[in-house]
Amino acid sequence: MAEVSVQRRVAAPPEVVFAVASDLRRASDYVRGIVRLDVLTDGPVGVGTRFRVAREVFGKEVGQELVFTRFDPPRGYRVTCRAQGFDCAFELRLAPSGDGTDAELVLEAKAVGLLGKAMEALAKPMLASAAREMMQDLDDLAGAAETRAGADEAP
Repeated sequence: MAEVSVQRRVAAPPEVVFAVASDLRRASDYVRGIVRLDVLTDGPVGVGTRFRVAREVFGKEVGQELVFTRFDPPRGYRVTCRAQGFDCAFELRLAPSGDGTDAELVLEAKAVGLLGKAMEALAKPMLASAAREMMQDLDDLAGAAETRAGADEAP
């Protein structure tokens, strides 16, 4: 199994960071890497919510269907998918820190099947690229949460 993580301090409380991060219907408004996000299940977001996210990769739009397997406001969540021969899990971990939040985004990838085993040699370069994308996503999330927190404090 391969794993990569990125961390960032966010100048907003965990409740605000979690609310922004789990607002799927508005994610493409503030996460630059998302071309489109479609929620596939009705009702509030939580365990079992399925969604499809499209990103641009090497000039092509690539979509992936994900499902929430853990949803623990305001501490974080976990989403999982199968992609190009790998079982993947993305976990957002949030912890209060002073008047803000320590945020960590973790990707775990496990090769499955023949395709996964064949692609395993490419896992390190793919994870390095994923880490850069994850850091950008975390920066975008932080910016949106900090903006929302500032708006909530305005008179």
